[in-house]
Amino acid sequence: MKRLFIILALLIPLLSYSQVNKYGAPFYRYYGMEEYGGTEQNWAIVKDSRGLLYVGNNDKGVLQYDGKNWRQIPVSNNSIVRSLAADDNGVVYVGAVGEFGRLLPDERGFLTYKSLLHKLDSTYHKYITDIWKTYTSDSIIYFCAEKVICEYHKNKDTISTFKLPKYSFFSHLVDDQIYASHYYQGLSKHIQDTTFEFLDSVRLNKANVFVMDKLNDSVAVLGTVARGLFKLDLENFKLNDPDCIEASNYLKNNLLYQADITPDYSAFATLNGGVLVTKEMKPFEIYGEKNGLPKDERVAYVYADSSIKSPLWAALNNGIIRIDWHLPFRVMDERNGLSGHVSDIKRFNGKLYVATSSGLFVLNYDEKGPVFEQISRLEQQIWNLYIYTYPQTGKEVLLVGTIRGLYELNTKGQVSEVEKKVDGIEEGNEYYVYVIDVPNEEKPNEIVIGTRQGAKYLTVVDENHWKEKEVKFNSEVRTIAYGHGGYWFGTTYNGIAYKANDVDTVKFYGQKAGFKSLDQNFVSNVNGNIAVINSFGIYIYDSNSDKFEFDEKLGKIARETKMGISKMVKDHTHFYLNMYNKDHQKIRRINIDGNYTEHDTALFNRLPNVQFDVVYPDGDIIWLGSSKGLFVYVKSMDKGVPGKNFKTLIRSVSIQGDSILIGGAYEQMGQIVSAQPEQNLIRLSYSENDIEFEFAAPFFEREDEIVYSYMLEGYEDEWSPWSTKTEEDSNNLPAGDYTFKVKAKNIYGFESEEKAYSVNFSGDSIFGFRIMPPWYATIWAIIGYFILLVLLVRFIVQWRTRKLKLEKERLERIVEERTAEIMEKKDEIEKQRDEIAEKNQSITDSIHYASRIQQALLPSTQMFEENVPEHFVLFKPRDIVSGDYYWMTRIEQKVILVAADCTGHGVPGAFMSMLGMSFLNEIVNKNITTDAGEILNQLRAHVIDALKQEGDDVKAKDGMDLALYVIDRENGTINFAGANNPLYIIRELTEEEKQAIKDGDESKLPKRPVYDDTHILQEIKADKMPIGIHIKNQPFETKVVPIQKGMQLYTFSDGFVDQFGGPKRRKFMSKSFKHLLMKIYKKPMQEQRQILDETIIKWIEEGNEIQVDDIIVLGVRIVK
Repeated sequence: MKRLFIILALLIPLLSYSQVNKYGAPFYRYYGMEEYGGTEQNWAIVKDSRGLLYVGNNDKGVLQYDGKNWRQIPVSNNSIVRSLAADDNGVVYVGAVGEFGRLLPDERGFLTYKSLLHKLDSTYHKYITDIWKTYTSDSIIYFCAEKVICEYHKNKDTISTFKLPKYSFFSHLVDDQIYASHYYQGLSKHIQDTTFEFLDSVRLNKANVFVMDKLNDSVAVLGTVARGLFKLDLENFKLNDPDCIEASNYLKNNLLYQADITPDYSAFATLNGGVLVTKEMKPFEIYGEKNGLPKDERVAYVYADSSIKSPLWAALNNGIIRIDWHLPFRVMDERNGLSGHVSDIKRFNGKLYVATSSGLFVLNYDEKGPVFEQISRLEQQIWNLYIYTYPQTGKEVLLVGTIRGLYELNTKGQVSEVEKKVDGIEEGNEYYVYVIDVPNEEKPNEIVIGTRQGAKYLTVVDENHWKEKEVKFNSEVRTIAYGHGGYWFGTTYNGIAYKANDVDTVKFYGQKAGFKSLDQNFVSNVNGNIAVINSFGIYIYDSNSDKFEFDEKLGKIARETKMGISKMVKDHTHFYLNMYNKDHQKIRRINIDGNYTEHDTALFNRLPNVQFDVVYPDGDIIWLGSSKGLFVYVKSMDKGVPGKNFKTLIRSVSIQGDSILIGGAYEQMGQIVSAQPEQNLIRLSYSENDIEFEFAAPFFEREDEIVYSYMLEGYEDEWSPWSTKTEEDSNNLPAGDYTFKVKAKNIYGFESEEKAYSVNFSGDSIFGFRIMPPWYATIWAIIGYFILLVLLVRFIVQWRTRKLKLEKERLERIVEERTAEIMEKKDEIEKQRDEIAEKNQSITDSIHYASRIQQALLPSTQMFEENVPEHFVLFKPRDIVSGDYYWMTRIEQKVILVAADCTGHGVPGAFMSMLGMSFLNEIVNKNITTDAGEILNQLRAHVIDALKQEGDDVKAKDGMDLALYVIDRENGTINFAGANNPLYIIRELTEEEKQAIKDGDESKLPKRPVYDDTHILQEIKADKMPIGIHIKNQPFETKVVPIQKGMQLYTFSDGFVDQFGGPKRRKFMSKSFKHLLMKIYKKPMQEQRQILDETIIKWIEEGNEIQVDDIIVLGVRIVK
């Protein structure tokens, strides 16, 4: 092969070919070694039946790409992978240096390299150098080295060989027939064993046939390094004269290496000139450095999946590139000499002129494709172009509206200033031109321009003499139309202006005329009507009502997609619209009657998310101008919307975060599939119930924007929201049968194929598994429990029976003794009973009286109504008196509220609560202390002193937990301090928080947030120490929160969240409490109290429990 490359370097014929890259460059994506993880050089590319891409790398074996991640599959001897091929069963075959084999799944479902070299007779091993080509047929796989071809018979699992003639190099497979390139005789055809028929043609002598591929049923294309392209008559094995001279010249000049040929479009890889694409064997496009390839344009392999309906892949000397040649879109930008934001386009005098923020450019072509040249004297921001014909002479010129005046470009390319022709215009007073138009067909000599201050009428007397009339109304005019006896002006911020021909005043149409906004209203003449397009759709002027009415036909797409319209242009068959909303800019197409198809919307999703300020129909082309260049939609290249048929694959399933169960591939009846076979149902122990799924969709257009939705049947009933997330972690799953399902949606809005599935868990994007119950819940454990229970019951019955007999005998002996004694004690017991009942009643009366005292100390309803009208108090003592209490006072403009939980409940807790309220009254009302943290500091000091606590917290734990906050209306703040108990605030989401939720970024939200579409529950943490002695005796911190209208404050003791109940007899928990508050926060406060009360009562009853602690929940809504 070294000899061949020396010859390649010497054979450089002259170049002669027609215009290429007429429409610009296709979209592309470059993959560098940093992304795919291999080394720079790559040699081969293929896709399998599942849609996964495989690349033969120079040092890292085979690279597999699923649209999200790259995997490396090393070969046995770690050599260079020269060739790849995939059969109809999805098996990928590999030809390497000194090695060949195939990729099969291991026991975990990961594809691994399985060598076939051991099946080859050892006498042939010395001929296995570079496997340059690998081919597949129905039953045979061909591994082609320079001197020998190895045939792997799939059905027999055996290998046979035959040698190639001397001086052979590359081999080719066409219609299951092997051909071999020959250095001196061009091409040979394998007959049988070692018998070959040589092509009788001196033209291929030393021509080096590197390419042979079928063009149609009877003709194959031969690609040579030295003499370009030829056509071969397959039936007669004769060489025909080529009719592709231009393509041959390019390939001879740039060293042809490999090709992928179809009847219409073909791609040729070269070592000096990137990729040549031909259409019907004539040069069509060249993909080189200008089109996204690196500076080193050596291409070893191109792969198009034998179809123009999918992307073209190229293996490069330093990476991999995907070229979207199948799309009808191309782009011209800085690479073609075009700079700035495109603002207008016109074809004038047979040439395309493009106006940008940098100046005026004209499109020309050289041997490499389109080139823009800037027009001198117009190196400034240009807003609009207009082709004007002088009515007096018929002379055609291009009017150019700039920020520094109005210019005229004639057919000779000469530029002149229009202002110099206008009467009364002083030098330096140039126009600032947004738009140029001659909207009134009856006055072809009246040009109207839109400026920053209104409009100007320019009357053309002759080519060198113009007159001006200004219509000034202090608005930027961006669009102009004529109808109903006057001019209509679309302004940037003031709606639509109208000036009738016979009046001097200007009338404005705004919200009263039917518009929902005054901003960005663009006027035009649509189907003979005055139409306005804006952020809400399309409106048509009704002269009877003097208003604009929404156009239900043409505006249907705006209403259905909820997008506005900034540009609307008509060609012969369609309207093309630039549509937008808050997040997206889209080109859309509708029929003249307003209807549209899936194709009209989906296809244009492939364009970038930018505003297209220009939509310009030009025959077979629609030019689309934007800040990212000039995009081209070529109608004749539109093959329909791609991307309707693709799969979503489960790529791996792992447990406990690192132990991988499957790698996403199975071998079933000789086929490589992603669908999980029935016999591969995974059974997991109960301890293995933390499962992570990774998935991907091998659809290779803007892969990063593919979104996914998934569902775990058996645990969830609904699909997850669409997101770009490609993994899902399911934790703490209970025992049972589960089926994980995932689907994808690409940039065109199409969802991946729905695979039929049943209880057998089949489908590429479906994975079934079973979580086994814990050992103590298995059927054998239950049977064991039952046997033990029976034996235990039997033992207890026998033991109890014997004991009862003995007890009966003993009782009979003492019955008589006790009878007399009982009678004696009867009177004494009755007397004691009466005394105890009397004392119990006295104690109970005292406790009830204490309860009334405690209730009297609590804030009154009137006090709440005066200070916090919107409130509720849920106060549920466990006993007659409570250890929980709430307290409230007002100092000037500050309202102070407390919800506290004292140590213990009942009478001890009540004493502590009254002590706390007494201290609070002294600290706040008497000492006038209103700082939240300082109040708690003083309260703690009082409690420690009153209870005579000393030492560490182990010796004396009496005290209280509480939450205290101060509503400071004067400063607009909530000042909070807490001893173990937090403050919950429900408030409106900020714009930043809404965006973070939309982006799925909870790092910008408060910790452990609970939220809905408009509000969020924010937890204000308390200090982790009580009111009482504690090892952490630090000052309490005052936390300040700004007051928002409508915000709701909730303080509470632990009695609600720690209450046992529910079907599983567990605690209610703070998480459930938060979600309950978020569910009811919109309801009136007293209704919230009722719901909380009913909820906790139901919770206790469902668990057949009793109330375990005192409960206090205090809710306040800030109304002003």
